[in-house]
Amino acid sequence: MKSINCRSGRIAREINELIFNWHKLSGLDVKANYISDSIYDGLKKAALFWKNLMLSEAEGFRDSIGRLSFHRLLKEVIEKDKPINYFGILCPSYKKGIGAYGFADKPGNTTHRAFANLMRIVENTVNMGIKCDACMFFADISVENYEKLTDDDFRDFQRIIKLDSVIAKSYGIKFSTLTQEFPELSEKVGIEGKQRDFHEMNVSEKAFKRSLWRDRQFYPKNFGWSIEKADQRTMTHAHSYFYQGESIRRVFSYPVMVYSAYDYEKAGLYNGKEGNLWPAIIFPIKDESNPPTATIGAWNI
Repeated sequence: MKSINCRSGRIAREINELIFNWHKLSGLDVKANYISDSIYDGLKKAALFWKNLMLSEAEGFRDSIGRLSFHRLLKEVIEKDKPINYFGILCPSYKKGIGAYGFADKPGNTTHRAFANLMRIVENTVNMGIKCDACMFFADISVENYEKLTDDDFRDFQRIIKLDSVIAKSYGIKFSTLTQEFPELSEKVGIEGKQRDFHEMNVSEKAFKRSLWRDRQFYPKNFGWSIEKADQRTMTHAHSYFYQGESIRRVFSYPVMVYSAYDYEKAGLYNGKEGNLWPAIIFPIKDESNPPTATIGAWNI
């Protein structure tokens, strides 16, 4: 597509993949160096969106199945003139350090960055002429080290929720907890979290193995956990994300998650056993300095 300047080989490959998928999803034959006039305008908008998205993301977390799923969502919202339903999910702001548990005094940089990135994606999308809306959810389920928490800790937990809601208000973003928006999660997952055998959950084996690997790197190094405890946390998240994804698909027509937690490897747990279920997921580019500001820049439209 001549109007999309692609100097990067990766960008060119993915734009070509987008063109191929768009034709196939439209029921059209794919021909070399040819784009059907019937889909040109929508495809041009999608290609510009995709190019800017790639420049805004960390690489390596979306496979060909995930790209096809995202392309299908993008195609439907553009052709039907429907809004993308952007959302984020905030983990509680936990205390950090070996042996630490409980909650931080105030929301950390990760929380502030989550709001900033969500707002930036909304601004970029609107500037492209694509409709969208946005909301932020607080994960009041599967709380870490639940069995160790005291009444004082739970008061801190409620305070963090209130402080996050204040940040949301400053951005003009709708805010709710997961159990307020999806009451069924109180029973299916619960604040304490649950564990199920992998084969009882409709999650991708690839995503599950990546999640195990990530937690084995993260929790022992940063909190002093055993590998066994880290694996248990992966099981808890796999169960929780499976049901979150189910609830999200029931409520939102075109859900796209702007991921904010450290563990991008776990994002695939939302997308079902084959990895092709929505929500589509955006992986904002990472910055080792852990800034509280957006890591996604303004798009060149």
